[in-house]
Amino acid sequence: MNLALHAYLETVDVQLWTHVHFLGDRYNLLTSNIAESMNNVVSHARSFPITQLLQEIRSMMTRWFSDREPMH
Repeated sequence: MNLALHAYLETVDVQLWTHVHFLGDRYNLLTSNIAESMNNVVSHARSFPITQLLQEIRSMMTRWFSDREPMH
């Protein structure tokens, strides 16, 4: 439907835009169930007050996105 997008995707490495060809573990999670994944990684903070729990989740996701940010 979008010829410009098709042309671009043809020129870049398929590992950069397809989950099935990605060689690493995305965000160090091996499951496709996001609820299970999030529950596992924040299990240490389950007893925290809600504001602190949300802060833990925000910090974790910030680290994940920062670690995965492409180098320029």
